[in-house]
Amino acid sequence: MRQPDLFPSHIKRINNANLKYPILVVWPSNKDKPVDVVDGLHRLVAHVLLHTNEIPVQRVTQLQLDETRLETQFHTYSLDENTKTPKPEIKGPL
Repeated sequence: MRQPDLFPSHIKRINNANLKYPILVVWPSNKDKPVDVVDGLHRLVAHVLLHTNEIPVQRVTQLQLDETRLETQFHTYSLDENTKTPKPEIKGPL
């Protein structure tokens, strides 16, 4: 994270990550595409910072994700020009 002071909640989540749980990933069928982290990004960052030799991972398929998908909203952050702090913007259902 290039500017950790802007995201103290993420730093806290990384520091408090429970590393006994696996990172959930989707392996693409096309090997030229990257692996998608579905759950556990803060745990993954904690493992990387700790230089863990082996990271527990559970693979899920795209079909499994499609069958369990819930309607959700996703958030992006923009920098508030007045306070220079990130503010969430809800963009709508996926």
